[in-house]
Order: sequence, then structure tokens, then C-alpha cells
Amino acid sequence: MPFVWSYPVYLIPLEGGYVSVVDAEQPEPRPHHLAVFTTAETAGTFMQQCQIWAEPRALRNAREFSWLLQSLRQPVTRVAFDPRADTPSVQCRWNVGVTELLQDHLQPDSSPWNYPVYVVRQPEGYASIEGRTPQGDRWTAVGLFSSRDKAAAYVSSSGIPGTTQELVDVRRTRGFLQSLSAAVNAVALDPVIDQGTHSAAHCFSLATLLNKYLTPR
Repeated sequence: MPFVWSYPVYLIPLEGGYVSVVDAEQPEPRPHHLAVFTTAETAGTFMQQCQIWAEPRALRNAREFSWLLQSLRQPVTRVAFDPRADTPSVQCRWNVGVTELLQDHLQPDSSPWNYPVYVVRQPEGYASIEGRTPQGDRWTAVGLFSSRDKAAAYVSSSGIPGTTQELVDVRRTRGFLQSLSAAVNAVALDPVIDQGTHSAAHCFSLATLLNKYLTPR
């Protein structure tokens, strides 16, 4: 059964790079394994055992993980998930080559935001803002929030009760937006209400998102 992890995953900064582990029982040249931790707690335990004092770096999605892996150079050619710190050999939950991990196990998406994202269900539907294009055409943009706090602030400003719903990945977000395509033609990222005016710094065409960024895998 393939190894499965969820985000974020964590790296431990060390001397301008990140902690790697080496199997001291193998002959030279020994491959170095980037140490990747599936929880902040496992990273903390490893640092405590090795007496490393640093702040773990979180990789929040497959896109960030992929970028990091592509930046690796010799001799780091493998990845060890949750390696142990108390053994001379590389003992971990999963040991995999960097190339194999990139090609066969990572599916970075092109979403213009990080997951999870949130929408607000209100009595009349999902929280949205409306307007007109310079040509006079009407548009409706559903609100998509990058944090629960921003969604809660919008609900508070609107004065309309609402329930926050979480969208955890690109597949669920694509399905949600497709379900609204008859009534919505845009997405407003982190909309706000200021003195009764609804606005958002970033607004995306629904068709562009579905066809270019939130593409099915």
C-alpha cells in the first residue's frame, strides 16, 4: 500500500539548508536523504534528540513540496519520511528517491491559492458579490476565503448569519464551483465589506479557473 501523507509537512533548517540523514552502514558514496516530517511533533522530537535548535519550515501543499524537491542537489537524492534519530542506519516510515517522488507521487496543482479555502453558506445561497463589467454586463462572484477568520469577519460585516464550509483540495473546490456555474461567473478571493461596499482585491473568471488552474488530475 503506498505511503500517504497530508499537508503541511515539515523540514528542519540547518546551516543554510535542511537536515538530511545518511546510512552510515552503507559504503561510500552514501546517498543523503532529506528528512521530511509529517507532523510538527515528530520534527520537534527529532530536533530534541539531535540537539538542533531551529524553527521547522512547513510546506503547505504539493506545489511547495515539488518546488523544494526540484531545488535539491547532490548528494541529496532520496527522501526519508519521519526518520528516527537514534540509529546509524536510515530507519523511517518511507524511503523514496527524489525523482520517483516527483514523477509518481506528487500532483501539484496550479490553484492561485493555498488549501484549505472556505466559503460561507447563507440563507439565500453562498456569500457573493455582484457588479458590472465596463461593457455593462452583470457578473456574480462567489466569495472564497483563505482563512476561517477572514470568512468570519465577512459574515460579521454583512450582518447576515452564515455557516463556514471548508474546501480542502483542488478536486473539491473544482466540484463546488462547477455546481454554481449556472448562477456564478467569477470568484472573489477574500472579499470584504467597507461602509456597505463589497469588494475584493482579486477576482477570477470562473471559466478561466476551471479551464486553466483548477484542472482535473
